[in-house]
Amino acid sequence: MATSVAVPPGPVASRANKRGVGRPGGGGGGGGTRGTEEEPPPPLQAVLVADSFNRRFFPISKDQPRVLLPLANVALIDYTLEFLTATGVQETFVFCCWKAAQIKEHLLKSKWCRPTSLNVVRIITSDLYRSLGDVLRDVDAKALVRSDFLLVYGDVISNINVTKALEEHRLRRKLEKNVSVMTMIFKESSPSHPTRCHEDNVVVAVDSATNRVLHFQKTQGLRRFSFPLSLFHGSGDGVEIRYDLLDCHISICSPQVAQLFTDNFDYQTRDDFVRGLLVNEEILGNQIHMHVTTREYGARVSNLHMYAAICADVIRRWVYPLTPEVNFTDNTTQNCTHSRHNIYRGPEVTLGHGSILEENVLLGSGTVIGSNCSITNSVIGPGCHIGECR
Repeated sequence: MATSVAVPPGPVASRANKRGVGRPGGGGGGGGTRGTEEEPPPPLQAVLVADSFNRRFFPISKDQPRVLLPLANVALIDYTLEFLTATGVQETFVFCCWKAAQIKEHLLKSKWCRPTSLNVVRIITSDLYRSLGDVLRDVDAKALVRSDFLLVYGDVISNINVTKALEEHRLRRKLEKNVSVMTMIFKESSPSHPTRCHEDNVVVAVDSATNRVLHFQKTQGLRRFSFPLSLFHGSGDGVEIRYDLLDCHISICSPQVAQLFTDNFDYQTRDDFVRGLLVNEEILGNQIHMHVTTREYGARVSNLHMYAAICADVIRRWVYPLTPEVNFTDNTTQNCTHSRHNIYRGPEVTLGHGSILEENVLLGSGTVIGSNCSITNSVIGPGCHIGECR
């Protein structure tokens, strides 16, 4: 049975209620101008899915949910919430299933559930969620979203500013009468890049002029792939075939997305949704677009390879400003200093005689390193003891 923890609305309610109603009457014709002004957009919401619905990290995630696994000594979900808050999200619905009590306890103790939080976090738990589709059908049943919202998993690490992508999405929906229902965010990335995950590699065909997604296909296990000829006849501005994209697993969705999941119970994942809409585009009348970033960072910790690659990127400061010494979680145990060669040391760290920290090293608080140790490209958690090397 689903339960929710409603955090006091705080800034969201106050912003929603302040509509700036102008005074009636004249005043030099100003009243007419105010009457034609557009109403400001509603507070930006997000749906955060705190479950992967797979056993990819078992047995590690058997006793601890994946979103609470530490990445550079910070829980994965904290990175996701910091990204959402930094990009302007004011209300986030966190959906939990596996080990929901642990996630709930972590969030209630975090800065995200303080009255001063700019991003109001609402926790919704249920043992019945088995897929992303179940979550979005529950979003629709509860009528939680009122306008465009961000859809992410709780293991997404990103510093992308989605403001431009959101503006493009809203403009398309305004001009095309709500035809576009989703904007997927990708990062330009070469096929050999370390953060490219083979199971997430995709080939995307896109309209060169409008960025409308025409074809979307995963390439894992495929030696060759084909495109329908109709793809190249429908666009007068040309079609781009792109294999240089990393799926950031960040989507800007219209409220129609949750409704479409309700109407189609065979949609279990976002990929199911994308394929279904592209195949039935002429029937349903809905479109999907994409936004590509070149300089910012976005990736999902979907397996152990990505876990190692993204952790290395955090230590090497590719996800700035989400770096270890910033302590964006406001947790005193995660304070640390940063020095040359990306050496991070937490409080009360003891380094034995003759020990060397070479490069890209993070030592958690209270860690003790014995004598004559050489450490490089490593993250060591808090309270660890490494003995003397001889």
